[in-house]
Amino acid sequence: MREQNRQILVLLTISTAIVAVLFIGSLQKQNIQRYNAAAREAILQFLPQTTDVTIGSGVALRRGNRALVHYTARLENNTVFDSTRQRGQPLEVVVGSNAVVGGWDSGLAGMRIGGKRTITIPAARVKTSGLPFSSALTIEVDLLAVKQ
Repeated sequence: MREQNRQILVLLTISTAIVAVLFIGSLQKQNIQRYNAAAREAILQFLPQTTDVTIGSGVALRRGNRALVHYTARLENNTVFDSTRQRGQPLEVVVGSNAVVGGWDSGLAGMRIGGKRTITIPAARVKTSGLPFSSALTIEVDLLAVKQ
C-alpha cells in the first residue's frame, strides 16, 4: 500500500511538473506573439505606404537607380509643403538613398517611367527628419526618367 501511494505521489509530481512547463511555455509563446505584434506595429509606424495611381512602362526602378521625378508634398491638412511642379524643375534622386525628407525615395522602388504614385510618410518618420512639424506627409510622384 505504501509503495502504491509513493508511486501515485511520484506520478502526481511528474504530472504537475509537466503541466507547469507547458503552462509556462504557453505564456512565453503568448509574450513572444505580443512582442512580435508590437515590434511589427512599431516598424510600420516608420515605413512609407505606397499606392500606384498609374502604372508606367519599361524597367522597374531599383535601389541605387537615379530617378528624375516631379512631386508635390502635402501635410495632413492638405497644405503644400514642397513641389517641383510649382518650381518647374524636376528632382533627381537616388532610390533608397534617404536623401529626401522622411526617406520617401524608398517608396519609388518598383515604379516605371510614366508611373504616378502616392507615397505616405507616417508622422513618426517625419519627426525623425528634423522638420518643425509632426504631420504625416503625402507625396504625389510622377516618374519622368530613369538614369542607370
